[in-house]
Amino acid sequence: MKLVTYVPLDRPSGSYRIGAVSERGIVDLASAYVLMIEDERRLTLSDEQALQAIPTEMIRFMEGGAALAELAGRALRHALNKPAKGVPMTWQARPVFRSREDVKLLSPVPRPPVLRDTISFEQHLKNSLARIGLKDLPKAWYEIPGVYRGNHLSVIGTDDPILAPSYSHELDYELEFGIYIGKRGKNISKERAGEYIYGYAIFNDVSARDVQGREMSLSLGPYKSKHFDNGNVIGPYLVTADEVGDP
Repeated sequence: MKLVTYVPLDRPSGSYRIGAVSERGIVDLASAYVLMIEDERRLTLSDEQALQAIPTEMIRFMEGGAALAELAGRALRHALNKPAKGVPMTWQARPVFRSREDVKLLSPVPRPPVLRDTISFEQHLKNSLARIGLKDLPKAWYEIPGVYRGNHLSVIGTDDPILAPSYSHELDYELEFGIYIGKRGKNISKERAGEYIYGYAIFNDVSARDVQGREMSLSLGPYKSKHFDNGNVIGPYLVTADEVGDP
């Protein structure tokens, strides 16, 4: 599935919603679940019952694992099998289908509890170090994973503006590969690492290059060059790992 976190424009102060992208628009998964239960069992679910089945917060959704993903997939297929004419209404008059123009897309996980950034490409790191006068990569780079802490409070989605910091005159972007970890683990072997990946996203890491060069000379990692408001753009989608295979 291609998952999104969104806010309907007709309810801008409402809570987040989780949707799946389809050829007919964004399918609200909680509403699709209610529609499925109403059709299959002739039951009317309460708001609380619906949210217990399909949470509208992406971290809780991911924590549900394969069982919840299968349930959501069933609800999605049921909604897509309904006639295209007319929009099914269900659960507090919320539409099951939303057009892209009717929603604001947030980051798939609006506030990730942890954000880490690494470099997987040798030439990119060589280019970065050359900017501060270093020519050779340290031996350790080939032996251990190196990361720095990103600012998980500065994450935005594709519909929000990047806020250029006033102290920089050389704003740049880096198109990166975002990986969402979906379950807890410790001391994981590289052979089993893929089992812990829930899905993937586009990650636009925005950097103040003129500040970064000075900061990196301190050997403490980036701070003001990357931690400014709206500096981490993630999305629009979280694509589940089963859709991608081995990247």
